[in-house]
Amino acid sequence: MSRPKNPTRSRDGAPRAPVTASTDGAHRLRTICEFAYRTYARPEFIHPDPLELVLGFKDVRDREVIGLFCALLALGRVEGILSACRAAIAAIPDPPRLIRDLSPRASRRAFLGFKYRFFGADEMSRLAFGIGRLIDDHGSLEASLGDPSDVRAASDILEPLTVFTRRLRAAAGGLPGILLSDPATTSAHKRLNLYLSWMVRTDAVSPGGWATVRPGQLLVPVDTHMLRIARAFGITRRTTADITTVREITAAFRSVSPDDPVKYDFALTRLGINPGVRRGDVNAAIEQMLDTAAR
Repeated sequence: MSRPKNPTRSRDGAPRAPVTASTDGAHRLRTICEFAYRTYARPEFIHPDPLELVLGFKDVRDREVIGLFCALLALGRVEGILSACRAAIAAIPDPPRLIRDLSPRASRRAFLGFKYRFFGADEMSRLAFGIGRLIDDHGSLEASLGDPSDVRAASDILEPLTVFTRRLRAAAGGLPGILLSDPATTSAHKRLNLYLSWMVRTDAVSPGGWATVRPGQLLVPVDTHMLRIARAFGITRRTTADITTVREITAAFRSVSPDDPVKYDFALTRLGINPGVRRGDVNAAIEQMLDTAAR
């Protein structure tokens, strides 16, 4: 996705106030986001996205396993991501049952020959083995977030996510940070937040299934697409996708959707992902949303 040439000016060249800069900023931002949501939050705009593979699993216990693999592999170009996700799914065709029975040796054998970017058979087999141990110990990946009352009492998902990742890393015998980030660090944790959005939210494009976490606790999965759009809207002036940026962007969306701040993520990021929105039309689409909000 290319950055708008000057997202702070309208088509006639006049300065445009940031979406959130005035007393009616929340209304203007809501108008933009609802326009995008009505337009793009539909099944026909999912492809190409690893979410399409996750949606193929109707049982939530299958989906939470496949979703974690697909989210953690979501690095690089989408074609490569989809290929890697399909390879991971092929290695564990019956996720909950098979993965609980995997020994370290069987896990390595299942992922023999796997290679995608920084990840090979060793990383994938450790991940699979760790997931199996968590399910064996806690009953599900959802339950691995911690005591349900503690999870629901958290102001956002970061603390339960820290519990989850530490348990998974320990169960796996260690996992590299490039595969499983540590929520105690300052990174954006985009892939973990993406995973949670799939598992917690329910609408035309998000399958949901987890009841322990409230959608209002989620953080926006901030990648280059979302960061550029947020800057174009005036939500943030930050140039680095870290946890501070994530919180700033999430707070802006929470101001218009308190119970579901991640509601608009899928729709807005279609501008940089879906081939149905041609690269040359991305800036025009952003302009249209900004102009719609200004009316």
